[in-house]
Amino acid sequence: MPGSAQIRLRRPSPLQEGMRLFKQRQIDAAIEQFNLAIQANPNEVDAYRYLGAAYGQKNLWAEASQMLQMVIHHRPDDLQSFKNLGMAYLKQNLLPRLRKRSSRHQR
Repeated sequence: MPGSAQIRLRRPSPLQEGMRLFKQRQIDAAIEQFNLAIQANPNEVDAYRYLGAAYGQKNLWAEASQMLQMVIHHRPDDLQSFKNLGMAYLKQNLLPRLRKRSSRHQR
């Protein structure tokens, strides 16, 4: 119709869709979306953060650790990701090994 406003609905980005699914506890579907977001933009740090959280929800701690390491690489001041990475290491029983390695470097 001439003169009428057309409303275009934009599809959410894979990151936005992943976040929505994550909040609805649809973790597998959220993981797919976060991976799509990373494929579209490998510098999308929030996609790595949420993907790490989603892997954590599934107790996939090694995968969660990898994603959180990517976040910290891009944002070394992201304290929440450091905390989450520590939890992932704890769940993998890696903290004792890290402590030993750290104490050797402090000598």
